Amino acid sequence: CMPDTTAKHRRLLIIVWIALLVWGAGLGYWWNQQNRRLTQPASIALESEPAADDAAPDGDGPTQPVSEDVTTAPDEAAWWISDATNDPSSGVDYLALARSFDGAAAEARIAELAAAPFDGRRAGTEGNQAAGQTIADAFAAYGLEPAGDLQADGSRSYFQQFPLDFFVTYTAPPVLEVFGPDGQAAGPYEFRHDYSSYIRNYAGQGDAEGPVVWANYCRHEDFDVIDAVGAVALCRQGGGEDPTRNAIEHGAAGLLLIGDPDAPIDRIGRYNVPLVPVPLPTFLIDPSVVDDLLAGSGYTIDDLSIQFAGLPLETTAHLSVALEQREGVEGRNVLGILPGSDPAFADEVVVVGGHYDHLGSDPAGELCTRDAIDAPETCETSAGAVYPGANDNASGIATLLEIARTWHEAGFQPRRSVLFAGWDAEEQGLWGSFHYTEEPTVPLEDTVAMLNLDMVGAGADELAVDGPGPVADRLIGLAPTFGITTTLGDIGRSDHVPFRLSGVDASMVIWFGEDQENNPKLAHYHRPLDVPAVIEPDKLQAVGELAGMTLLSLAAAEPELTAMLDQRAQAFNAGDRSTFLATSTAAERAADAAWWDTLASNRPESLSASLVDAVVAGDVATATVRYELTPADGQRERIDGTVLATHDADGWRLDGPAMPHLAGDGLTLAYPPSLAEIAPEVLDKATIQRATIARQLGLATRRPAATLILHPSHQALQATAGLTLPETVTAWAAGNQAHVVARADITRTRALTDTLTLLALAQTGLSETQAPWLWRALPDYLVAQSDREALAEKYLPVLRQLLQDPLSFNVVDFPSALSDEAETPFWNAAAWAMTGYLLEQHGLQGAGDLAAALARTSDVDGQERAFQQTLGQSATDFDAGWQESWRNRIDGAQAQIDDLLARRQAAVETGDRAAFLATSDPTDPIQLADDAAWFDRSQDLATPLAGFELTGQLKGLTADGMLADLMAGWQTGDGKQRQVRQTVWLPLQDGQVTYGGPSWAATQEGSVTLLYPAASQPLAEALAPLLDHAYRTMASALGIDPAPLTIKLYTNDLALSLASRHDLPAGVTAVSVSGGSLHAV
Repeated sequence: CMPDTTAKHRRLLIIVWIALLVWGAGLGYWWNQQNRRLTQPASIALESEPAADDAAPDGDGPTQPVSEDVTTAPDEAAWWISDATNDPSSGVDYLALARSFDGAAAEARIAELAAAPFDGRRAGTEGNQAAGQTIADAFAAYGLEPAGDLQADGSRSYFQQFPLDFFVTYTAPPVLEVFGPDGQAAGPYEFRHDYSSYIRNYAGQGDAEGPVVWANYCRHEDFDVIDAVGAVALCRQGGGEDPTRNAIEHGAAGLLLIGDPDAPIDRIGRYNVPLVPVPLPTFLIDPSVVDDLLAGSGYTIDDLSIQFAGLPLETTAHLSVALEQREGVEGRNVLGILPGSDPAFADEVVVVGGHYDHLGSDPAGELCTRDAIDAPETCETSAGAVYPGANDNASGIATLLEIARTWHEAGFQPRRSVLFAGWDAEEQGLWGSFHYTEEPTVPLEDTVAMLNLDMVGAGADELAVDGPGPVADRLIGLAPTFGITTTLGDIGRSDHVPFRLSGVDASMVIWFGEDQENNPKLAHYHRPLDVPAVIEPDKLQAVGELAGMTLLSLAAAEPELTAMLDQRAQAFNAGDRSTFLATSTAAERAADAAWWDTLASNRPESLSASLVDAVVAGDVATATVRYELTPADGQRERIDGTVLATHDADGWRLDGPAMPHLAGDGLTLAYPPSLAEIAPEVLDKATIQRATIARQLGLATRRPAATLILHPSHQALQATAGLTLPETVTAWAAGNQAHVVARADITRTRALTDTLTLLALAQTGLSETQAPWLWRALPDYLVAQSDREALAEKYLPVLRQLLQDPLSFNVVDFPSALSDEAETPFWNAAAWAMTGYLLEQHGLQGAGDLAAALARTSDVDGQERAFQQTLGQSATDFDAGWQESWRNRIDGAQAQIDDLLARRQAAVETGDRAAFLATSDPTDPIQLADDAAWFDRSQDLATPLAGFELTGQLKGLTADGMLADLMAGWQTGDGKQRQVRQTVWLPLQDGQVTYGGPSWAATQEGSVTLLYPAASQPLAEALAPLLDHAYRTMASALGIDPAPLTIKLYTNDLALSLASRHDLPAGVTAVSVSGGSLHAV
């Protein structure tokens, strides 16, 4: 993993370098080289060192976009495709193959790559070259074909070489000496333990000796109060300015920066190319060295935290850094490809990679120091530190090699091709992966995904998935299968970045998140401590399995799913139902047969199905499928749905919607995560309702287990149940499955009852096409009473028109799909009337028997037999019966309404109070009190009532009463004419129609019962608690107990007048009536 550098900083470095080089006029070669590599940062050098102010763990290299216009010679196009036409991936147990990852073998490989012969694997060194050869040998042993540079003989190498344009190394260990006021040397100090050289910006090689001055944050204002010329400045970090630039501008000979106590001195960052020809020798020092630098000053290191002004100190420091720049050094990516087995997918490539370079080692050499400032030097041999890089990133390479080995030994070959890559020079700026994306050996337009493995053997508790996108979605979706907790980020700083900048979907996995530098579990990061012993076997094993499963998903399972979906669509287009259903599991086949029937009934011109994305966990996949449908009218539709698919020896099959499940007593609930909180309640209520409905229909003894599926949207319902289901259809059932578009309030609406009614019908074997009239209307009769009244009010006026010419509306010819908007209301009213007649004559059990009988029919003759066997009459007789029954009911009901209203009108005209109250509902004391008060007011000679007239039309009809559209008119004593129209409820009492007042809905809160028109429900539900609170407050103030109170809400003052007093004054909006009720507009 490489250290961070900002884009702004990189652009600045490039600009400054160009200016200096043109000015120097002697570096034409470098200029040409830099022009050749415009997309690489000129600021990147190949040796890593500690960062001063921004000691970030890694860097994302250049952020300027890499050109996506990558050209490939025609003769190289798809060169990797083999002649294989078989598909060894079919029938593979993907999860078992992923779990065959051998963590112990990977650990052994890590130990090998972190061993002494490879000397830290720094790019451009012999140790790095040897490590690259080891990886190439493993590629060959595991059956991967060379995928690197094209050779003169037309073959390919495993290596892709690229120049390291800047390569420096120490020629001797850097030296730090501190001399006290008496000239005696402090220390001695150990490189990488007490100090490290800092080479970036204006800091680099050189030799400096001079008095030490305290310069606070090394800001300009700090240098203004001291004389720093020829001195060695001592500064703390974090001043917001570049300390190296300020120090060199103020004439300092050297610079010492106090390190963070929590950041180890031996943690290497990166060298950047210095910005000036003669840089400033600069060291990052451990806080323990500061005490020696403050000798004789009277200050301690704690004093410096409050000493903001600069001042001279009493000590002298000597800094020496010797570097050598080498030309012609090369890096090498190691590339091996496993060609895909399926000709339809082999030209598509999945890349899995990790960098194999690390930070190398410090050279051994003579470290020469003095005992006093004027004493001669004495030298001793210093052994250079080695950075083994076990976790960073021998672990990533070991992981991809172990995946390659398991596939090879299993004889596995994916459908897509897989490129295994060991990137070089990642620690120096992602140079290897940037070179590949600039000069890919496999065209980037053929690269469908890239998975980067970095530091996967140890680290933080959560696995960071870096780089949002489809690959990240798969990793995060699969992680729980392997016991991994993930976090999603986008910090970059590794070899997936060049691919993302090139337009390739790429993500990295790493046990390293943001702000993790000081995590104790990452104490080894970029230090000599990164040895094989730091590897955590559980983490390595888990990521190995996750990476393997992700690659299997991308390279094998997803192409198989794509092929299966294409087969499914082609089968539908060819009318091949059996082949279509062969792509479904046995459990899903009945539902998919209904899906076929629903779609086929609309006769679309064509259907296509494609895979949007998928998470494959072994033999189960969660896939987003996109259906594109061209209906007969040519208006192309696109519908996405998330489904499950299962895998066996014969391939993949669809297995219903992908959702969490809850299992109950004979009923399983599938639900979207958004409804997880209410899922248990829905399952409980659905289980009870299902049992009740089945018992009512006489199906209690023949109820197989069923699944109820809640969908978050109508599109999700279409994708699973039927692509052409209209927006008005929100519930659907087939076989042992029921589907419904659900909201959080599903248990408080009729949606659940409707869906379970359809499920009961479907479980008899009945489909909508066999009895569309029963399918449409039976749910209407199993809902709450208030819903039934609303439906009666909706359908009865239409039914009255229909019965004037009913011949074309019969059960046998009832259409399964209603396309004519003008006819649809009549068909719906007919279905409601047919079903109502069936239930009236034969009950719910008769309806269940008929449904089961119709389910066994396939033609008109069969339907006739079903009617005869279950109802004892033909379908023709049934049609005649329902029409005659409804005609008689409607006519009879209208006659009763006319009679009731005539009697009420006559009672008012004659002043017969008893006769008037005899027309009121005797079971409703509130209504009786209201009617009595209104009648008494109407007979008051002071406010006489004249011309009172009542008429009404039947509006709705139920078993216990009817709804009427009431018209009332009268003239008050002042000559004003009043007319009001409203819907009233006329309940049946002992077979006689009575007056029940306006048709109310009701809600109760505490002592208050609120009656209101159904259309005012939101207002009533909001008012009820407020009214109850006000009522209780007033009662408390009066010192009385709040008796039950009924409040009736009216839509206007005329409706209020008809209910309370005929001469209601203008502006009066509330009337209290004896008997405990209050009327209000």
